[in-house]
Amino acid sequence: MRTKSEKTSIVLNVYKSIETKNSPFDTIIYIFDNGEKFLVEDPRMGKTVLTNMYEIQKLLHLTEVKTNWLRTFDGQYIKVEGNTVFHFLPLFYEQVRKPILTFNLLNRNVPKFRTVEKYINGKTIRCLDNEINETSNKTKETTYNYLFQNLKPFKTNNFELEIIEDISNLIYYEDGITMLPRIKITCSVPIFQPHAILYQNLRNSETYGEKYGYTCNLLVMKINDTFYRFPYGNIYQDDRMCFGNNSNCVLEEPPSIAEVCYSHIITSEFNGDFDPMINFNNSVQISLDIDYIREKISQDDFSISFIDVLLYLSSCEDPRDINLNLFLQSPNIPEF
Repeated sequence: MRTKSEKTSIVLNVYKSIETKNSPFDTIIYIFDNGEKFLVEDPRMGKTVLTNMYEIQKLLHLTEVKTNWLRTFDGQYIKVEGNTVFHFLPLFYEQVRKPILTFNLLNRNVPKFRTVEKYINGKTIRCLDNEINETSNKTKETTYNYLFQNLKPFKTNNFELEIIEDISNLIYYEDGITMLPRIKITCSVPIFQPHAILYQNLRNSETYGEKYGYTCNLLVMKINDTFYRFPYGNIYQDDRMCFGNNSNCVLEEPPSIAEVCYSHIITSEFNGDFDPMINFNNSVQISLDIDYIREKISQDDFSISFIDVLLYLSSCEDPRDINLNLFLQSPNIPEF
């Protein structure tokens, strides 16, 4: 391919050194940033060839590829299906981190209360239904007044609950005039070592041109060799992560899609569009009494609100103090 007199200077930016001699692959191809040159490595023989997009066809001929999950490095796996490479990998290597997450409490992450439709000023609106009528199952325990009785602005070192009056959730008080406020919680809660199945995809934007994105087909947490569902929301029933349209796109290809994915997770807003994948009860009164909450959880009694679950998790300075039965094991881990 090249004569002995030919010399080519190359510069490699090494993000992480990996020993490749025990690779499960017969051939490893490194693609340069400009997409014009390649390094083709035979890890078993310890030989590498520098080539380009035309001459590489003399070395390799690719057909439709489909593989099972193959173990690579540092606990990672990959699977190839056609032109798509799926990665199963940890998003960080520590056992746990405690990022600050933001929750706008609405829909599926607050106690479920009764509402009634009213026709006021020419339009139909949803209003609170605090009527009590035992014969028609309109009990006190299903009213907003009872379920949210203990709700108030509340703050600890790792947890803050705010009542935001200027942001409506489109539900009105009984008068049909005043809208219910939003509940916002900002708290530091544990994320145990997250593992994800990711694959990269390119998207085109009329404004920005080509953008680099990825799809998260699975997001779980690993604790003591057991995989648990991601507990805080934005997760489908099959443990896929929802980031919202285009929220996981960047303008430059990142050196690590794991780091970008984790960054998007902790900067996402958890707004109640999805059920939190954790043990809680959406039909009980909010407590905000940490002693009461700890007592119930210590007895594996999870008849507490999601707000109380967040307060509990934020109060555990040592993650080893957390009752792991609070978390749900994932049934969606592939066979490796």
